[in-house]
Amino acid sequence: MIQRNLKITIYATIFLIALGAYTTASGSGMGCADVYPLCDSGWLPNFDNPEQVTEWLHRLGAAIVGLCAFFAFFKSFKTPFRKIAMTSCLILLFQGALGAFTVKTELQEPWLIFAHLFTSMLFLGSLAAWYTATENLEFNEDTLAFTRISKICCIFTMLQIAIGAMHVHLFKGSAHVLITHIVLGFLVTGFSMSSMARAKRTKQDQKIIKRSSWAAYLSVLQILLGAGVFLSMAAPSYPPYITLHLMIAAIIWFMHVSNFFTKAEESI
Repeated sequence: MIQRNLKITIYATIFLIALGAYTTASGSGMGCADVYPLCDSGWLPNFDNPEQVTEWLHRLGAAIVGLCAFFAFFKSFKTPFRKIAMTSCLILLFQGALGAFTVKTELQEPWLIFAHLFTSMLFLGSLAAWYTATENLEFNEDTLAFTRISKICCIFTMLQIAIGAMHVHLFKGSAHVLITHIVLGFLVTGFSMSSMARAKRTKQDQKIIKRSSWAAYLSVLQILLGAGVFLSMAAPSYPPYITLHLMIAAIIWFMHVSNFFTKAEESI
């Protein structure tokens, strides 16, 4: 039951991250003005205003994620997972506060937008740890070493996401930041491929192999999408590209964090 609730929360969170990227890229962040959590039109948006509809959907998605997360928290309250469940909910509350401040400052503080995205990834990572804690996986003597590779993948994936967000929000047009982001992209792809190969070679649990494989293949796709994002800057196709780019980054991050938090130490 807890796993099912967490799956819904995870899917909703990844979708919300993508929707947030589209909201920002399409210039819809102030679609509901500085009114929060409702729109200036009330409970429902003005459906003739696409920017307001987009921002309203983003806020609705945030409310759904919040309800799902807190429902899973109450289900986990009397289980061994309550600490990670509480951590996730605290991060979510902080994320909600950041969202409110971002709107109240009328998107004039780029560091708040960056922090909002960064915290959303931390929340997704906490969900990955929470979900992994509920799994029953098969481990062997190589699993602990494998989680160390997953740790490297986590670090570089988060670095790449953070540097990418800095390029968009804090250092717009900086060639050095962009080049760093690209280099990190190739490093993430290399480490992800290595993680997949190690998982298969050491015969890890099928769920671990599957997650490693998805992370590796999506990392290759990310490089191609990154080129699309770069080439579509200031073009009408930019919002869809950056939305898909960030959504896939979130999925890769989730896969690596899930593999890192396997409880190999307790099972070997």
